[in-house]
Amino acid sequence: MVSVEPGLTRRWRSGSNAVLLVRSPEDPDRVRAALTAGLADIAALGPAFAPEPIAVPAGHLMIIDFGTRPPSRFATVPDLIAGRLVAAGITDAAITTPGRIGDRYAVVTGLGPIARAWLRGPVGRPLGDAPRGAGDLLRIAAGWVRDTAPGLPPRGVVVSAEVELAWPGVVDALLPALRTGAPVSVVASDFATTATVAAVAGTLGGTVKQATLTAAGQDVTLAMRAQRDLARAEAERLAWAGVEAAPTARDALSTHWEGRRPGGEHVPDLIVPAAMWFQVLSPGHLARLGGPPPGAEPLGAGRVGLTVGEPEQWLPGHPDEAGVRARAGQLLAACLVDEDTGLRLMRERLTAARARDTDGFFPGR
Repeated sequence: MVSVEPGLTRRWRSGSNAVLLVRSPEDPDRVRAALTAGLADIAALGPAFAPEPIAVPAGHLMIIDFGTRPPSRFATVPDLIAGRLVAAGITDAAITTPGRIGDRYAVVTGLGPIARAWLRGPVGRPLGDAPRGAGDLLRIAAGWVRDTAPGLPPRGVVVSAEVELAWPGVVDALLPALRTGAPVSVVASDFATTATVAAVAGTLGGTVKQATLTAAGQDVTLAMRAQRDLARAEAERLAWAGVEAAPTARDALSTHWEGRRPGGEHVPDLIVPAAMWFQVLSPGHLARLGGPPPGAEPLGAGRVGLTVGEPEQWLPGHPDEAGVRARAGQLLAACLVDEDTGLRLMRERLTAARARDTDGFFPGR
């Protein structure tokens, strides 16, 4: 039997989106194929966005962004999906509402001050020479959560849905969602005073690999030093890394540079988003800088690490913060580009990637 949770669509709100969880013990490939076929039915209703089904430990997530259309227009979606499952011969499935991140995550993102590490993997083919996929970053990030918060159980966030996790299976549980292009996070928190959060994304077909590590409700300076140790140890796997302090954990579930350097996600081996306490710089950065900056330490594979001042000086409100930030900005000036330069570098990389694309990565080529 294929069942639909009663009252499922009554909770949908204007200006939002719907997230459905399809559970089934049957062949996941056949289930996924049926859900993918159902996207054609959903597309006919005119959503702003309806991505491919996302694999999670409990089944598959389906997301429908209403855009400006009323949710009532999409009231038939659960029945359309059920019809596709039945047509594919799926006899045991349930269409339900997944657990969603809510008010308690607002507690997490409101904690501060925090230590944050930014990790960027080598750009994948055809934008760069590395393999596509952010699996390595997920393994690094999940290991950091496990080692930093050993007494708290892990929880997973896929887009906006929460999934139950357990060590040591966190990476295996989240990797399928990451491979479909969905952002994932690992959260260990008491949802009151402390949180350790790792967010990972592999955008643009897994070519752009990003992660952030956030430690909140902890000794910020100790956490920053531990994040530096991790970045140093993993430097050969990274295109860039940075460690900083921030006022709150507002963006703990995001991997984005928040618009600091437009286009920078595509060229993390050439530019940096901001002056930070510690950064891993790769050969592309060093070429722009004319060599390692004063005080840099060799890390192997052509990478160097740069630390400016002590972590205490970078805490929000510290009297030395402006001075150490200005010093780091001077040392990294050639990599702290303006918006026009960032966008130009991005366009140049995309143009070169199109020219070297031999496996149809870019549609219509």
